[in-house]
Amino acid sequence: CFQKMAVEREHVLVSALFKKLSLYGSEEEYDKALEVCDIILKKIPDDLDTKRTKITCLINLGKFRDALSLIETLTRSCGDKVQLELVLWKGYCLYRLGQYRECTQFLQQMEGARASIGINELLAQAYYRLEEYERSSLLYQSILKECNDDYVEERRANWLACNALQAQLTGKGDLPSSPSPETYEQCFNMSLVATSLGCLEESLEYLRQSEELCRQTMEEEGCEEEEIVEELNIVIIQRGFVYTMKKEHEKALEILQTSARGQHNDPTQVAIVSNNILVLNGGKDIFDSKKRAKLLSNEKNVQKLTRQQKQVILYNQCLFALFMGQTAVAKDMVAGLQKYEDTWGYTTMATVAMAIKQGQISKAVNLLCSYIKGFKQVPLLLHLTLAQLYQTHLKDPSQAVKTLCEISGLLEHLGLVAYTAALHMQEGHVQEACQLWKGAEVYWSGQKRSKQIIFLSSAATFLLHYGKPQESVQYLEQLCNLDPGNSSLLFRLVSAYSKFDPTKAEEVSLRLPQPAEVTTLDVKTLEQMPAHRRTTKSSATTVEKKKEVAQEKEREKKKKKHKKKPRLPKNCNPSISPDPERWLPLKERSYYKRGKRKTQSQMLRGTQGSSAGPGLGRLDATLPPVEEKAKEKGSTTTAPSKGKGQTKKKNRKKGKGW
Repeated sequence: CFQKMAVEREHVLVSALFKKLSLYGSEEEYDKALEVCDIILKKIPDDLDTKRTKITCLINLGKFRDALSLIETLTRSCGDKVQLELVLWKGYCLYRLGQYRECTQFLQQMEGARASIGINELLAQAYYRLEEYERSSLLYQSILKECNDDYVEERRANWLACNALQAQLTGKGDLPSSPSPETYEQCFNMSLVATSLGCLEESLEYLRQSEELCRQTMEEEGCEEEEIVEELNIVIIQRGFVYTMKKEHEKALEILQTSARGQHNDPTQVAIVSNNILVLNGGKDIFDSKKRAKLLSNEKNVQKLTRQQKQVILYNQCLFALFMGQTAVAKDMVAGLQKYEDTWGYTTMATVAMAIKQGQISKAVNLLCSYIKGFKQVPLLLHLTLAQLYQTHLKDPSQAVKTLCEISGLLEHLGLVAYTAALHMQEGHVQEACQLWKGAEVYWSGQKRSKQIIFLSSAATFLLHYGKPQESVQYLEQLCNLDPGNSSLLFRLVSAYSKFDPTKAEEVSLRLPQPAEVTTLDVKTLEQMPAHRRTTKSSATTVEKKKEVAQEKEREKKKKKHKKKPRLPKNCNPSISPDPERWLPLKERSYYKRGKRKTQSQMLRGTQGSSAGPGLGRLDATLPPVEEKAKEKGSTTTAPSKGKGQTKKKNRKKGKGW
């Protein structure tokens, strides 16, 4: 009886725990639900439903390693019959732990699981993280054809992102024509595709639509302005990049600086903005560039970037360090680049830049030659760098031409065709230059009409410049057929024919538009008219206009003048007018009186202290009274008294100066 009661009580407790578990699950309180799962598993260790619930709680709490270990124990107990739910959970845990390669290998082994849309979607996302964009795009495309649920728009946005990055790597592809993008994520990814294909105006239009849709959607959801600005920051960054591609560097730098001034939480956006500003600054704003380089050196900012983006950032940091003369820092950046596979040639280019900075041109040439021979798909930048070294430093244009001719897509680049043909002309290889243009004609004839016109016009201009009018006539004839209404092309054709075939030039000139006939013109009046003389208009209206302009200038000058208070000297009385002769020298002034000089007799002689005031003589009893002596001489002035020194002079012997 007691055992029966204990069993019933235990059953009641377990049922109460299951009720708690369902309640916590509905309220998404996964931490509390996890505790309840542990309690239930202590009582019922083999309960599969509780274990599945625990896996769900661990995944929602971000404890993917614990969830993965529990999934593996469950798969062992299941044997060969592994449930689809466990496969999806294990693949998702591997994906969230960053083990993308292990995730794809595990999902590919499960043959029956490949029919599930969820597993295919997870596999497509893993391929995206592995930068295998073509595989990811194909999987998303098949999912979009099979499935039509509430997540269609998100899948389409991911598919467009795969197409954008694939076009960025290859430079080939087409803009998806239908259906038109409906969300701001889709518009943004369409802008990325357009930018990768060189359709810059279309890219700006998609960015404008993305910004409008983003603001409208988030306002409807009740988001605050700060959240909207944070979400729109990536659109601003992409707009700055598009203007950089359009060679509008000042506008691009202004846009990126406004983005950098805001405090954004996404470290990836901070890294992208800093890298682009560092490139656009060049050698102008060194202090700002140092600040951007310091932000790029933070590993947290570049953690979520792709391999190509990380290599580009390290390459730009290396170039900036070389520009600043920091060779040790540049070596560290090269060491960081060597960790990656040199698919895009950034490691080689950084090493070449260091060699050129140190004056080791031959080492740089050898590095480029070895890379070009070792890789099938060589980036265009390496070929151009090697050709420039041959042309400018080693003065070997023949090797430069040979390097350019090794470029696989040479004929697709009109500028490269013209540059290579110009080098052929410098070497005197006229036939090779003409053959190069003919080979390019085969490629460009299959392009659009507007591109054909650009190519034919460039070829004709080039050949005329280098004195080959007969070859240029062929391209001008094709131009006239493509654009018959353009009379300027006929003028160019007549000019070309006139240099080697005047009769043909005359025939072509008949195709030129004739001027309208003038019936009211008399020949005699034309002959009697005086010769044309250049005269200047001196009408009253022009004079009045000049006066008005001069008056306006005077008014502007008066407006610009700021009246300052006069600074008067000290002890100056402003009520009294100043002396009008104050600027003249003192001797030239009218009231100046020159002082009289003292005569020889009035000058005092004797030793120091011998001449004194008139009262001193009265004190000397040996001298006669001054008044009496003055009466005797009849003089009104008092003579200076003679001291002891003067009396001694009289006792001196004669013949010694007296």
